[in-house]
Amino acid sequence: MEFNIIRETQIILKRYWWIILLVTVLGGVGSILFSQKAPKPTYQATIRFVVTKPTEVDQNGNELTDADPSRFWNSLPILIESPDFVSDVIKKSGYNGTAKELKSNLTVSNDNMSTIVAATLEGTNRDLTIKAANSIFDVFNIRAKELFKVEETRAIQLATIDNVNEVIHSRSKATMFVGIFLGFIIGVLLAIFMNYMTRNRKSAN
Repeated sequence: MEFNIIRETQIILKRYWWIILLVTVLGGVGSILFSQKAPKPTYQATIRFVVTKPTEVDQNGNELTDADPSRFWNSLPILIESPDFVSDVIKKSGYNGTAKELKSNLTVSNDNMSTIVAATLEGTNRDLTIKAANSIFDVFNIRAKELFKVEETRAIQLATIDNVNEVIHSRSKATMFVGIFLGFIIGVLLAIFMNYMTRNRKSAN
């Protein structure tokens, strides 16, 4: 039985090697073409800055206690995501996109009323994404002091080439390997099928 299996394998490889090779190559080429149509990498630029809440005092100079401190901290992300704020960021940075697009790619967090505000911007152009992310801090410096009388804003992390994150949406090498592997398997199965059909025709005759 072992001899027959080896012999059949030799016959299939000798007669139909070209089918296996052709389908394997087509699988590799198809995977490359598929990878080229995949989304391009995007870049995530994050900035973090500290905000010092304004101190309110009464007529006698006594510090007033804020009955609802969360209102101030929750208003900061709302300010950054507002249309006017986003438009100012685009003007300052030269961001290649609309205000709606920038806002949809922007994530602002201020967890548990922390004094640290984090903003992450994602885009397809690395340098413009970094510039736009850093412009958020510059625009915030102006807007927050005008609207909320913020005492101080201090950047603790600005976006740079060294800390920007590249997000890969496709793995071309892995896709090509899978394409070649599937092509080889399909080629082998096709060769076995053709050999089976050839033997049946000979037996019928």
